Amino acid sequence: MSAIRSVWRSYTYAEKRDIGIYMAGIMFYKLGLEFFNGSITTLATKRFESGQTFTKMGAAQGLNQAAQCAGAILIAPLVKRWPTRTVLSAAITMFALMAATLLIVDAGTGGKFKDHKGNGATQYGTWSPNLLFLFWTISGICYGMVELIRRVIPADIVGGQVDKLRRMDATVHIFYEIAGTGGAFASSSAISRWGDNKSFFLTPVFFTLAGVTWLFISTLSFAREGVLNEEMEAAGLAGVDRSKRPTTNYFIMVGRGFRSFGESVWVGAKLIFTNRCFIWLIPSYAIALYLHRFLENTLAPAFAKRVLGTVQWSQIIVGGSNFGELLGALSVLILSDHVPTPLPWLRFDALAAFLYTTYIVLYAVLSVVLGHVIDVDDDTHGNIIRSLRTVGGVHFTVSCFIILASTFVPRGAYSFNPKALGTITTGGSPEQSDSEMDSIVDGRKGSRDLKASTISFVLIVKTAKPCVAAII
Repeated sequence: MSAIRSVWRSYTYAEKRDIGIYMAGIMFYKLGLEFFNGSITTLATKRFESGQTFTKMGAAQGLNQAAQCAGAILIAPLVKRWPTRTVLSAAITMFALMAATLLIVDAGTGGKFKDHKGNGATQYGTWSPNLLFLFWTISGICYGMVELIRRVIPADIVGGQVDKLRRMDATVHIFYEIAGTGGAFASSSAISRWGDNKSFFLTPVFFTLAGVTWLFISTLSFAREGVLNEEMEAAGLAGVDRSKRPTTNYFIMVGRGFRSFGESVWVGAKLIFTNRCFIWLIPSYAIALYLHRFLENTLAPAFAKRVLGTVQWSQIIVGGSNFGELLGALSVLILSDHVPTPLPWLRFDALAAFLYTTYIVLYAVLSVVLGHVIDVDDDTHGNIIRSLRTVGGVHFTVSCFIILASTFVPRGAYSFNPKALGTITTGGSPEQSDSEMDSIVDGRKGSRDLKASTISFVLIVKTAKPCVAAII
């Protein structure tokens, strides 16, 4: 507690106010999210036909992950026109409306709350279970919108001070996971009481409370646009930004966003696969995050339904996972000043920042393939014991060894708590890193757009490197 009090005293009154409001909203958001995710996962597990239950679940969740990227791109242009708090509130309101729409569809087609006086069975509406693909995709777009803005606001509140940002991220994550742990346990009880088709009726309520709460945050960086222009000028990006004709057309801005995303993936892939300082990020970040999501979204429901016989108990497993994240965030808050690189954390749990595109591809493909393995095992043997040994045992064990081994790839990583990772030092000169990054770009180096993407990637790496531990 002394560490938390020390962190809290380091902020100004205005920062404390905005952080407090933001944390209150984030807890409402997480509670609603756990009720929604738990109910939809349980609903899909019961309503998809038995022979393809986890195959279809994997496909639907893969669409959800891909839609998150689209949602982030769709919402990004709006941040330039309205305050971040307003965009965030609007995004969470859209999410609330989407959740409410599914409740209305179910009620309109005959769905009812769980009947405890009769046989205790849930009465679903007559809507096709395949509509879950649509709702999961739309929810992914909404989720991507919220998550993008949610990661922008902390820097807006405390500015570019790395120590403050790192401590704020860890502190917010602690309260986020407190709500997540309680929400996961509560959603399991709600599903048992009201049925998986109605148990998330609290989601629109919590999301609306989050949206209203976030409206009380200050306008933040929206009122300091001149500061952003000065930073772009100092970074050499102002000329590149003016190379594109200014526009207020939303669709043009979205098109540019998709193009920039593609360029970022291309340039990022070249940087990662040609640089020892970055190649280790694929297993340590992308694979680690994939395993985390696969455990919560596929393996836990499969185990709860086919082994425990009560699918809603998967939310108890998710609650335990959220509690583990809470302990990890608390460790980061206490020890962040003593751990300048993420390698010690990765060697313990491997839950850190990630390469999002690689993670989505991994999840989209492997969740379907491994879900099919579980379905085939259940159809053939009447249980999933064999598939649990391979999908849950061998799969995770081999992956963990790969992740652990990857943390020894960067130069200087053989120390348990290294102070630097090769040429990316905690106090190195910017010129050294810029020279190394520019040498990776090929003959298209003269392209202004590609150069902009490269510079942006380098700036992101430089800015995020000291904060990696806070994202775990």
